[in-house]
Amino acid sequence: MKTESGPLHILSLEVHNVKRIRALRIRPTSNTVLIGGRNEQGKSSCLDAIEMALGGAKSTPLEPVRHGARKADIDLDLGDARTQEIEYKVERSFTAKGPQLVVRGKDGVELPSPQKLLDGLFARITFDPFAFSRLDADKQDELLKKLVGLDFTTLNTARDRAFAERAEVNKEVKRLQALIKSVAFHSDAPKQLVDVAALTEKLQVHQNAVGSRNTLKALVVRDTEKLAEKDEQIAKLERELAELKTKREVFAKECEEREAKLPPEPAAIDDVREQLRTAEATNNKVRANTERAKHEKDLDAKVTEAEELTGAIESIDKEKADLLAAAKFPIEGLGFDDVAGPTFKGVPIKQASQAAKLRLSVAIGAALNPRVKVMLIREGAFLDEDSLQLLSELSEQHNLQCWVERVGTRDKAAIIIEDGEIVSEQLEEAKAGAA
Repeated sequence: MKTESGPLHILSLEVHNVKRIRALRIRPTSNTVLIGGRNEQGKSSCLDAIEMALGGAKSTPLEPVRHGARKADIDLDLGDARTQEIEYKVERSFTAKGPQLVVRGKDGVELPSPQKLLDGLFARITFDPFAFSRLDADKQDELLKKLVGLDFTTLNTARDRAFAERAEVNKEVKRLQALIKSVAFHSDAPKQLVDVAALTEKLQVHQNAVGSRNTLKALVVRDTEKLAEKDEQIAKLERELAELKTKREVFAKECEEREAKLPPEPAAIDDVREQLRTAEATNNKVRANTERAKHEKDLDAKVTEAEELTGAIESIDKEKADLLAAAKFPIEGLGFDDVAGPTFKGVPIKQASQAAKLRLSVAIGAALNPRVKVMLIREGAFLDEDSLQLLSELSEQHNLQCWVERVGTRDKAAIIIEDGEIVSEQLEEAKAGAA
């Protein structure tokens, strides 16, 4: 059964006519490769050549060929640093016709889709581990979550949607609360509206009854007056007394019959009039209470909806927290904060010390790229002796190969480049290493 080799380092680098480089060949003998020299002598071009060899068009400048030359070549061997066994041979060239790339396997056979193969071997940020510390908090957060296998896209979308919905619901809650305050509540109002039409009809019935009674009463009054006249006639005319008495008796009987026919006296009409007079005011109170009750019902519904959305947000936040708690970070003490972004030992990475940033950058770069463990550190001039020592220790710890650009010629272990070539006193050592 075939087993995959260990992490890949650059076993050999040979560059001709790339940017400021004339010609150089380097076979690293340690995990930390210092490239020194004065400014504009080719140090950066050496690291650029590595990035161009592996990264291709995205890492290649508009004019990769040294001024005055017709062709530039970069040959780079990738292999296991422990066994020195070559895994891939990368051959990249630049001519007037354009760039050419060939990648061969350990058996020397040319491999198909060479750039796609190289892109699958490394993460571009590993070329510059300090690029992580320069990212803003959101980009750092995104990269770290990707590194530990966390994808909050769906959860964040759901949370943002619930948050936005809750904001709208809370606006409606405030609107309804203000609306309820603007509508008075009348404790003395009945539950239902007063039926004005029914009261009007009832009043009309009463008025008709009173009219009829008054008419009959008027007849009674009139007849009573006539009866008095008859009594006077009896007093004056005794001789007609008997006859008048007879007529009186007949007439009296008729009066009794008419009076018997009178309907009972209707109920007091003043109550109906009073109810009708106050009906509209009463109905206004009922309408206000009905409107307030509706608003209160709407408010209860919106408050419940807001509480449900709050619960959904809290559930999402808990799920994210559980995922973060279960995530395996490349370095102990690394974490996330929704406001400050990625943190190290509880402190935002942006506020971490230089040494802490170095540890984080190296650890994250190593974790992002399990195969080609090559880092290009262009800010080596800002590393003091302690930082260089720490970098060397971290390189050994993570089995990394760090190429460090340093300004000056005082680093004893550095490969010094001058005018695009390794200086003569270092060249013999480089050649000896190649042998």
